[in-house]
Amino acid sequence: MKLIMVLYLNTSIVTLTLTTFTFASGVFISEYAEGSSYNKYIEIYNGTGADLDLTGYELWKIANGGSWPESNLSLSATVSAGDVYVVCHGSSDEFILAECDQTFTYLSNGDDVFGLTQIGSGAVLDIIGTTGDDPGSGWE
Repeated sequence: MKLIMVLYLNTSIVTLTLTTFTFASGVFISEYAEGSSYNKYIEIYNGTGADLDLTGYELWKIANGGSWPESNLSLSATVSAGDVYVVCHGSSDEFILAECDQTFTYLSNGDDVFGLTQIGSGAVLDIIGTTGDDPGSGWE
């Protein structure tokens, strides 16, 4: 919802824009980072409003185009409501590893697709990239 107010002060016009934000709900990929060398991670946010058992979820990967899943990582932990779960490369620097909850060797080189999926249903809940496409050296 957006409310725009226009105030007239003397001969100046001041426009104020007031916006109401709705925070996302559910579980989704909230951050993806790819630095130099092995400094890579994916952050998964629990916006369900309750603790979430991730044993029912996997992180899927497609390298350089293709179809689901070329590789996958079964997630394992309970994430508190409003908290994040970080998957990083095991050779990341100490700052990333300090926040990392689980390691995954096959993180991206910049042109791969990742999906957060539910085990059993195979539903893709969130995705980074475009399936079937090979963007070359990276996504724009």
